[in-house]
Amino acid sequence: MMELKVRRIGNSLGVLLPKELLEELKLQEGDSTLVKSVVDGVTLMKRKTARTLGKGERSRDFAYTGSPDDGVVLLFPSTNVKVPAQLFKDALAHFSGREVPGGFDKTDAPADGFGKWVQYASGKTLTPQHGSFVAAILCSEADVECRHQGNAVMLKFPAH
Repeated sequence: MMELKVRRIGNSLGVLLPKELLEELKLQEGDSTLVKSVVDGVTLMKRKTARTLGKGERSRDFAYTGSPDDGVVLLFPSTNVKVPAQLFKDALAHFSGREVPGGFDKTDAPADGFGKWVQYASGKTLTPQHGSFVAAILCSEADVECRHQGNAVMLKFPAH
């Protein structure tokens, strides 16, 4: 824990983040952060961006905070969706050493696809579409490989 002083910056008030904290948070000039009020203080989180794994116009950018190790919050314009760390851990264990279809279609997700697994592993609080965001984060941060087979997304999980 470190103490920071609130000071005037132009017409506003703010705090300057020391170099050590910036390095720990992996923040650079221009990065977006989110500040959340919590009991007795605030939490500062780095806003990350990724792209879903679809081809061309089927792919889109999205924002999130957190990591597979700590859990993730998907940041959507209308709501935020929590994805617990345990779901990421369970996915890596369940699919260890296997290649599986993404299966992110909201109305016709294949039973053996990652999207359907996300839906059932989350107790149906997440949908196969949410699985597309989870998969993109796993490919970005957890060494899961992605390839396309026609229009289908295939995910290759590392052996653990």
